[in-house]
Amino acid sequence: MDAPLIDLDVVLSNAEAEMIRCTRNIPSSHGAPHALRVASFAKEIAGKEGINVYLARFVGPFHDLRYFDEEERVVRKLNISSSQTGMKDISQILKEFTERFGWPEVGAREEILFAIQNHNKLPSTEEQAPPLLRILRDADRLSRLGKLGLLSILEANRLYGVPFYNVGETISWSFSTPLIANEDIKSAITDVRACLSWWQIFETRTGRLQFLELFGANTSFLTQFADFPILDNYACWIRWALDFQENE
Repeated sequence: MDAPLIDLDVVLSNAEAEMIRCTRNIPSSHGAPHALRVASFAKEIAGKEGINVYLARFVGPFHDLRYFDEEERVVRKLNISSSQTGMKDISQILKEFTERFGWPEVGAREEILFAIQNHNKLPSTEEQAPPLLRILRDADRLSRLGKLGLLSILEANRLYGVPFYNVGETISWSFSTPLIANEDIKSAITDVRACLSWWQIFETRTGRLQFLELFGANTSFLTQFADFPILDNYACWIRWALDFQENE
């Protein structure tokens, strides 16, 4: 008897629903809105790069489940327990999907796990990363650009109690700005600059082209703030970002 056909769109709809269930009470900067935006970028990059779109759509919703371990919750000041989020280990979720739907297969599960576990690491200069990992990293970087990306940066830093701006910090950014390390981010302003500095490490052609379409909101924000640095408060600039007209 032939094996039943697998409707991957149904599988992916269930994956999104499971992610939303797992991320309840998680701030939107790393919760469902962010995950779905990453999934959308991953789908677009995969389609244009000739990579399995279904794997890209599946890995996007679950890419930040690594944030649910105890160490990450402390770092990100997420005062929640696993019982509040309904979280599960990503390997458990993958296994359950295979048992329920017959997909992803073992090889695909390993590829998905590798991408999720390594997407927060910088690209190696010695060897090229697997395609799904490259796509996920570029999609995650793109999620911090544009109007929605800028808002996510500002709202996350406000939530975590990070200063908006420290007097004397560099405000400007250019394509020659070196990559800014996470440990050097001490304010929301530097975080915006750091996300722009990821231009140096995009791993797909589609990702780089998307960057050029989206980075205007982030650079406009820095330019405006440089003209009015006395207005160093979140409420003012979140309102500015909300009113920003993209692709004018």
